[in-house]
Amino acid sequence: MSTNQEYHHLVKLIVLGDTGVGKTSIILKYIENKFLLTVPSTIAVDFKFQVLNILNRKVRVQVWDTAGQEIFRGIVRNYYRRSHGVILIYDVVNKNSFDSLPSWFEEIEENCDHTNIVLTGNKYDLCQSRKVKIEEGAKLAEEHKSEYIEVSAKSGHNIQKMFEKLITKIVAQLIEEETEEEKEMFEKSFKKQESEKNKSILNENENETEKNNDDEIPKLNVINANPNKESNSGCC
Repeated sequence: MSTNQEYHHLVKLIVLGDTGVGKTSIILKYIENKFLLTVPSTIAVDFKFQVLNILNRKVRVQVWDTAGQEIFRGIVRNYYRRSHGVILIYDVVNKNSFDSLPSWFEEIEENCDHTNIVLTGNKYDLCQSRKVKIEEGAKLAEEHKSEYIEVSAKSGHNIQKMFEKLITKIVAQLIEEETEEEKEMFEKSFKKQESEKNKSILNENENETEKNNDDEIPKLNVINANPNKESNSGCC
């Protein structure tokens, strides 16, 4: 657990599954809220991160994207270690990607200690063409004591829900492992950060209000006139 002022805990998630099931697309949808029709295959590993406020803790979340090709399996295994959560993905319209899941579960169990697993069926937007029933996915997840959900990287269906539920569960576990001293320190740190953040937002709003008020003041055309000055015209 980190004493870094920027965050209290580091959460490492690793995304696994066959090539082409949508691992990169799911990560992009979650982190950047965008969907690309064409995504290059990941070479070995890549990762993205963001900092979140979860359960009164500032958490840095690393999401590791992995290559699904067999030739990269040896490299990818090195990144299983110390992962807090695994998102194992298959394609609901690709039966082969589902059939390969037992070997993925075996690798996870061999290389990860007591990690949180979410079995994820992607391409829910194509569910009318599905080759894998919901019941099949749920049954396999239950057999391996993992969570189960179906998502769509294209529409965003259940993407936020999946990540938020998994991350919240992990952070709750990390909080359980904190000492009383750490709990007190992190709580104070979080409250201080939030207070400073709120003050900053308040100052920005006040400055914006003042700017808007200045913009609303009408600009008058002033005519220079001296009422005491006698007119040159008049009677003789």
